[in-house]
Amino acid sequence: MPLSTRDDEIQYPLGFGVSGVVGWGTTGLVILDKSSQIIIKTPFDSRNEECIRRILRERQVYERFTEHGGYRGILSYSGTVGSGIRLEYAPNHILRSYIEEHDVGSA
Repeated sequence: MPLSTRDDEIQYPLGFGVSGVVGWGTTGLVILDKSSQIIIKTPFDSRNEECIRRILRERQVYERFTEHGGYRGILSYSGTVGSGIRLEYAPNHILRSYIEEHDVGSA
């Protein structure tokens, strides 16, 4: 259940707040779980059907890769949390840096 109840507030996953935010995009927030070094990608608003649909679609893509043994160019998927997904943390908060450091382009 989200911490906030007002329509104009960002809804963080239970136990997290603004201090954990490492990024955001069109689908939602990216929050670092410091204890596990896993990120949580969660919709901005868990009541917004479009936000939920986009995260659900991304989850389906990660689940397919996981079912087929993963792919070294894709962040590791660790399941769901609330209406979000848990993914491997890409250092420096920039996916491009992770891709360059791990030679993802030569699969």
